[in-house]
Amino acid sequence: MDFSSYSGAPAATMPADTWVVNCRRLFDHLDAMQHVMTNPLVDFEGDKARLRMYMKAEHFLTTRSGNSDFALGGYYDDRLIHTTEGWRICAVTLNVFWNRGNRDIMRLAVEGRR
Repeated sequence: MDFSSYSGAPAATMPADTWVVNCRRLFDHLDAMQHVMTNPLVDFEGDKARLRMYMKAEHFLTTRSGNSDFALGGYYDDRLIHTTEGWRICAVTLNVFWNRGNRDIMRLAVEGRR
């Protein structure tokens, strides 16, 4: 996972189950969200593939100071591999072009606060 363009943290390797647990810490505490991915472009190289697609992610949380939202947009650059179980994502890179709103709601959601 390389989300450094969003978080500034270096890329990290983790099992898929760990990724799901980390996402739940955020997503379970947001009031609503909408993630949209468009214009997929796939390049196949045998049993490997590269998938690029634009993304926009909206996040909403009602805080003590009122309703807040945070959005970001850019594109994903993913690497996939074909296994006996089918195609699997083996690397994800998020490239953020823009963001707007109250980014602090993301931290509040992870902490389970409002």
